[in-house]
Amino acid sequence: MLMLQNIPQNRLRAHALPNMLQDLNPAPVSPDFGPDVEGSRRPPTNIILISKDSVLFHADEYSLLQFSNNCFKGLLPLPSRDRDKRMIFLRDLHSSELDVLLQAIYGITPKSSTDGNGIVELRLLSRGIGWLPVFGIPPKSVVLPYTYIFARILSFAPVHPLETYAIAGRYDIHDLAVAASSHTLPVELSNVGEELATCMGARYLSRLFSLHLNRKATLLSLLSKEPEYHDQTENCRFTDQREAKSRWNTAMASLVWDVRPGWSAFLSS
Repeated sequence: MLMLQNIPQNRLRAHALPNMLQDLNPAPVSPDFGPDVEGSRRPPTNIILISKDSVLFHADEYSLLQFSNNCFKGLLPLPSRDRDKRMIFLRDLHSSELDVLLQAIYGITPKSSTDGNGIVELRLLSRGIGWLPVFGIPPKSVVLPYTYIFARILSFAPVHPLETYAIAGRYDIHDLAVAASSHTLPVELSNVGEELATCMGARYLSRLFSLHLNRKATLLSLLSKEPEYHDQTENCRFTDQREAKSRWNTAMASLVWDVRPGWSAFLSS
């Protein structure tokens, strides 16, 4: 089998690709980005993207140019209208990453979506999203709250809250950061290591610390308010109220040292 990644870049001309693809026999096609777009939200395809592991992805030039601010890394538009010459070999993109990139651009749900929440898959999603800026597409312009890719990344937040928040910060996806931030509240900020801090960036790191500190301050303020006296009744006299207030203050004195930003979530459950 001929592997395209072994061919020097200067030999990968559009007119040569059809002959090369014949040697793959048959060339594997992405299940989500095949030539048939019937029943999908994708426009008719007129271009083929080829991953480093020789998988074909059928796309349309207009959509790629519409979202890109650098003509899809200067690769588009293609000069030829001959379909056999409308192919681009992306020698640095593995098919799994190209799949994520195109899912984000087209806003589609993959046919074989998984419900797993492992860190390996989350990192794959991050790498795929990371290719968007390379091709002139700001991630926040396509990773939107109503899209599959947004929901898929956010689904990792309960298990990997800091990593999910870091992805949002790295690519400046504000809505994703807000949605993921509540899941970070039970986590000690001491768990934010250098790698995660660098990934999310100074601005989002500052927001994370502010969220935790403000939540803690608010909770302390609420806890510091003593129960108010009320008119005595047969079952609750002033002496009972004074005793309740004394016990409240004693309990709060021991709690203030251990207050955590995520406590309210536990108390409400």
